[in-house]
Amino acid sequence: MQHATARTSMNDAEAIYELIEDDPLSWLEQAEGARLSAEVIWAAHTTIRPLSQTMPGIREKKLAYTHSFMLLTGIAFENLLKGLAVAKKLKSWRELIADGGHGISYYAQKVTTVSAAEAHLLERVQEYLVWAGRYAIPIKASRYASGRSLRCLRADDQDVASSLFARLKQELYVNAPQ
Repeated sequence: MQHATARTSMNDAEAIYELIEDDPLSWLEQAEGARLSAEVIWAAHTTIRPLSQTMPGIREKKLAYTHSFMLLTGIAFENLLKGLAVAKKLKSWRELIADGGHGISYYAQKVTTVSAAEAHLLERVQEYLVWAGRYAIPIKASRYASGRSLRCLRADDQDVASSLFARLKQELYVNAPQ
């Protein structure tokens, strides 16, 4: 009897998994959570941005806030772009495998159009999503060297991210099955 219960429970879990997998709004909900957290980090970063890095603890906070904002923004866009892909074609998020499954700059090209500024933000955020927001170094030295110019925070990043997020969210709603 226990074996049958375990099988039923696995079938239920698989059914729920498939429902979530094919629900663009589930992807969007995950994206919204990461985006809200990124906004909190941005606000904290804004308060210390004018302070000198030579003050005790300020350099560490600036680095932590930068890494956290970019990582959370990357998580938000990865989920949003995968949700948009699902809205346009069920299960298509599985086709988005570039850069270890985190290639949001590539995903954007597959599921929508972005401006040059938006594409550059996604390239920079992707670097944090893949490694810079999580580890001291990437797996290969060549990635570290080639991504040097990508590892930065710009004053307009929040505005570009918010605008792009809102536009992609609207596109997801338009394409989501009714």
